[in-house]
Amino acid sequence: MSCSTDQGFSKDVRLLAADEFRTVFRKGRRSHGQYFTVYQHQNSLGHARLGLAVAKKNLRHAVDRNRVKRIIREWFRLQRQTLPEADIVVLAKVAAGTASKQQLKQSLNEIMTGKKRS
Repeated sequence: MSCSTDQGFSKDVRLLAADEFRTVFRKGRRSHGQYFTVYQHQNSLGHARLGLAVAKKNLRHAVDRNRVKRIIREWFRLQRQTLPEADIVVLAKVAAGTASKQQLKQSLNEIMTGKKRS
């Protein structure tokens, strides 16, 4: 892969179908942090894939939901080479709406490295 495609967020690294999300929720391992709950389920694709679930119930304003999703996608894009070969679904908690970009990225790193796992 070239550098530009390595850093992108193409369809092959996204969870898109409802049944893919359902599989991760049912069979995946759940980890919690201050701002996120993350579900992971091994895949056989040779790379990580990301799915986002940022509920209107948790983040009322679209601008907040979009900001949180943008930060999660950026984190995934930059960390993709170090992530396990798994389907990853990130659920945002209410507190994510007021957290800084650095706090959100740090929370994701802690969850994925096992520092805050349940």
